[in-house]
Amino acid sequence: MKLSNTGLKTSGRAGSRLARGLVVLAAACVAIVGSGCATRGAGKFARSETIAGTALSPTTLPAIDIVNPNGTVRVFIDPREPVARWECNITADASVSPERIKELEATGMQGLVQVEGGRNVIKIRPTQELLDTPEVYVALEVRAPSNRGVYVRSTGGPIFLNGVSGPMSITNGLRNGEGGSVTVRTNEPLTDPIWIDTPRGNVDLFMPPLSKGVFALQSDDGTADFYAVRGHLDGVRVTPLTWSGTLNDGANEVVLRSGSGRVRGMVDDSPNSAWRASNEPRDWDPR
Repeated sequence: MKLSNTGLKTSGRAGSRLARGLVVLAAACVAIVGSGCATRGAGKFARSETIAGTALSPTTLPAIDIVNPNGTVRVFIDPREPVARWECNITADASVSPERIKELEATGMQGLVQVEGGRNVIKIRPTQELLDTPEVYVALEVRAPSNRGVYVRSTGGPIFLNGVSGPMSITNGLRNGEGGSVTVRTNEPLTDPIWIDTPRGNVDLFMPPLSKGVFALQSDDGTADFYAVRGHLDGVRVTPLTWSGTLNDGANEVVLRSGSGRVRGMVDDSPNSAWRASNEPRDWDPR
């Protein structure tokens, strides 16, 4: 089974802005884990894909690197999670035969742990077989007890990141895709470079008071706003479509952009208050 690492690439704008802040990691070894979306389920994600083969604990701080060709991406970080795991559903329109969907359920997405530069990187990738199948939708979720860095590339679909930390590069709408909303909620202070870009949909970043950075918010067709219940802001500049300023004397670049939609940054005492406990029913479970 061939994994596709080059089917989707980060945009040039993202690369140029993040080059100063993100470390290029050299691959050392790869451990393939899980066999893909083994069970489609009736409205549920498969739940059997734990990420094993390496010591992933609340103190390992792995990076999370996701390529989803089309569909929803959810990343939940919670130290109560006993192990790292990923789950997904694969669906398609009527042009794809039930037999083909069944094959993709078993092999269309793959998870691996890659040790790069002495750190763990959780990677979720589509296989070439899935990329070659038109009109496929992948609903993907990754849950882990800790992380240090998140990288997501997708052509379209909403992206939700909860409890994450470290540098971020979130590029939605690749390959002229439709994009989708991106929401980040975390109680971890954000002090690293962040790039979030979508051609269509809202971008919302909710962070705690100790966060810092040089913020540049832009909406080509919408609003760009920044709110801070606490913290020091200076150098603020506001236009109808942009907001820029420095939070808490930070030097790390934070770029939030949407081609059409609301762009919002918010410093809040409880930015991750909407996070559900890990033992609560998930919102896609049948009631």
